[in-house]
Amino acid sequence: MAAPRTIVTVAAALIWLGAGGDLHAGDQDCEAVAAKIAAQRSDPAPASSSAARLQPTDPRVVYWVDPRRSFAELRRWGPVRQSAGPNAELADVDAPGIPGVDGDHTLSRVADPLDPRKMAFRHRISPAFPSWLDGTWRSEITANWSDDGSNVVRGADYWVGYAVKFDKDILAADSGEASLLDFHVVPDADDRNLTSPFHLYINNGALRIQSLSNPNAVTDARDSVQRILWREEKLGSDVWHYFVIKVRFHWDERKRPYLRIWKARGKGPLKRIVDHAGPNAYNDEACYLPQKFGLYRWDPFSGETTRTVYTKGLYVLRDQPGSPRLNARSLLALLRSI
Repeated sequence: MAAPRTIVTVAAALIWLGAGGDLHAGDQDCEAVAAKIAAQRSDPAPASSSAARLQPTDPRVVYWVDPRRSFAELRRWGPVRQSAGPNAELADVDAPGIPGVDGDHTLSRVADPLDPRKMAFRHRISPAFPSWLDGTWRSEITANWSDDGSNVVRGADYWVGYAVKFDKDILAADSGEASLLDFHVVPDADDRNLTSPFHLYINNGALRIQSLSNPNAVTDARDSVQRILWREEKLGSDVWHYFVIKVRFHWDERKRPYLRIWKARGKGPLKRIVDHAGPNAYNDEACYLPQKFGLYRWDPFSGETTRTVYTKGLYVLRDQPGSPRLNARSLLALLRSI
């Protein structure tokens, strides 16, 4: 096997050096941003059959990365960045996707492996693929590191939809750990912390949801409170796992932060799996928590030489009135339609 190549990208700088950018400092500023969002009201859509399902034109949409759309069509979400391979903008990726090696791709748009009438993103990593400067492997899509409205803001309320399907290469007992979905930390200059406050992981074939919080102005990871909120095994490679999240991120309990998560397995019923009230973020200067999803591995590979998942993209909407009404069922209906 050839030695993996190392690629340094604009997106890599966004992930690891984002704290050096234009951070709109101060919790007072964050409260103003959150208050502005809360004061906004979307215009209700007219009652019709098309209003029964969420659309990318809905004014409540913050982030809509949809595999049914070509990479070029995702340019409306200009802040969307691809954090692996040579592309800085997701909209600049050439079909069918970002190359790995030998004709394989680390990120691609493909037919849904369980229903060829539908679409999905395929995320694949391998030690043979180009690695990052720090020796990690990524097939991720991330939001812009900015409070420009393309990601969640601390203190505001959001709905999030996400779905994932696993290949057998990531379900083995020796497959190790990988990140699937997180709302990332934007650390302050003096912080000693790079771990996201919200994370969905897979480890040796088991899923878990982790939440971290820290009220200190200087965040030291050793002082953060870690909560494992949910875990599931026996995931299977022949089923989609649908997640719907409602969240208000904050480190201050007085701001009434919360995290509620529902899950459906395949055609099964929607069940609430997390109902956490309390701190779920860090006391950082940045108001925003940039979301990213896909596949990210930092440990050396063991067992299979690839890790593969499929996703239905990621959908983030402000919790505001409109038609259709935002709730767990309307987000699930969206995910199942893709």
